[in-house]
Order: sequence, then C-alpha cells, then structure tokens
Amino acid sequence: MKWKNFLFLGAGLAIGLILGMAVFVSTPSKSSAEKVSPPATGKPMADFELVDLNGKVYRLSDFRGKPVVLNFWATWCPPCNEEMPVFEAYHKQLGDEVVFIGINYMEDASKVQNFVKANQITFQVLLDPAGKVSDKYYVQAYPTTFFIDKDGVLRAQRIGVLTPRMLENYLRAVEITP
Repeated sequence: MKWKNFLFLGAGLAIGLILGMAVFVSTPSKSSAEKVSPPATGKPMADFELVDLNGKVYRLSDFRGKPVVLNFWATWCPPCNEEMPVFEAYHKQLGDEVVFIGINYMEDASKVQNFVKANQITFQVLLDPAGKVSDKYYVQAYPTTFFIDKDGVLRAQRIGVLTPRMLENYLRAVEITP
C-alpha cells in the first residue's frame, strides 16, 4: 500500500514538473529590443511617453537640452506630499534652468488634478496610469527622484524624501546651482 502511494506521488510530481517546464519554455519573453536595463548613473535614460493632466503627450526626450528632475510620486504617499512644496519652491526659483516633472503612479486623473490644484503645483505633472514607466525605471519605492543632465544622462538618483538642502546637492550633479 505504501509503495502505491509513493508511486502516485512520484508520478504526480514528475507530471507537474514536465507541465511546468512546458509552460516556462513556451512563454514568450521580451525581445532584446524591448528589454530596458535599470537606470544607471552615467548612462542615458530610456525614453518614455506619458500624458499630462490636459491629455497632452510628452516624452522625456522632449526636454533634452535642459536638466530634468524626474520625481515618481503618489497622492497616498506621505513622504511624497512632504517634498512637493520643496519641488514647487525650486521650480519657481529656478524657472527655465531646470525642468521639474512629477510622474504620478497609477492614480485617477481627477484625483491627481484635485491634489495639484489644492497644493498649487505648477511644475509638469504626468500620469502613469498603468505603472509602465515606473516599471521601466525599476521604481520600487515612493518617492523616487532621478536627476538627468541636459543630454539625457542620469547623474544621480534618490529614493525617499528630499529636503531643500539635499535637493540643492543633487541639483549640482546636473550643473544647477540654486
């Protein structure tokens, strides 16, 4: 009796292993053209395409020629909310010297619009409703901020909230002196 149970268990495991391998082998993988490496300091940032709160399409490459502060955030994120006034203040102070872009993670446009209005945010806010750009840039914590130079090359990255002093130090990495 024990041998029968052992044989059935062994046969079941073998069949499961074979089926699992068949699924794994037959699952299509992304082509090498679709794969994007994680952002790396000193390397160009992969381009993206997202819409703003008015439905206008933007690409990261649209801002080439100016340094970019690219911040991934969400309204439900307390540290994100804490640093928004810091970005707004420096956006107003620095004007056209640097582009501040907030990429909202997977929230409804009306919720983001209400947040932007209530907090008087005037820098560029883009929507990432499916989280594709966040995934493309391997963002795993919010807020995450990338500092990109005028040529589209990543110069620094910060995971977590930024204070004014920290932001000034990171801006120097993209040759902006506040």
